[in-house]
Amino acid sequence: METINYRIPILALASLIFACALTSTSASPPRAASYQWPQSLNDTQIIQYVLGVDKAEMQAANATKGRLSSATWQLAQRMSVDHAALDQNFRSLNPSTAEGRGEPVEPLDPESLRDIAKLRVLDGDQLAKAYVDDEVTFHQAVLAALDQKLMPNAKSEELKARLRELRADAAAHLEHAKQVQQTISQLSKPIETLP
Repeated sequence: METINYRIPILALASLIFACALTSTSASPPRAASYQWPQSLNDTQIIQYVLGVDKAEMQAANATKGRLSSATWQLAQRMSVDHAALDQNFRSLNPSTAEGRGEPVEPLDPESLRDIAKLRVLDGDQLAKAYVDDEVTFHQAVLAALDQKLMPNAKSEELKARLRELRADAAAHLEHAKQVQQTISQLSKPIETLP
């Protein structure tokens, strides 16, 4: 009687399913879009959210460092530099520090706003597409948060002014990401041949 070992095919199938799940580049809503907002939002929580967004942007760019094409890397580099500057801009506003009430507010966990781990396991064209698609959806979610939650709930005039500046920056980032997304899309189309 011959015994058949089913473990190897089952393990191979499980590995394949796991790999496909990790490398899926389908557009899923960013975690920022499903962020659970507190009932009432104060200036400290607004700053905490913005700092988390900045940190998520910098970590996403760093996760792709040296693994992207020129146009996509320029986008990632811009996000990293711009959000580092925004981080400093908003840290100086921190109400806890300004009022001398203790420790500065810590940013939200970037993983609560964005799936950065996914970017670390991708490579090549899949990484470029996933990164740029994520930039587009992430900035759309951030713009919605600014319009619907952050700007209407800000109390400090200085914070309101900086949020308006942030909104302009986020809109410019979204347009840049859409341009790169369109370039990637055009490059992936098959070349038509003449009859």
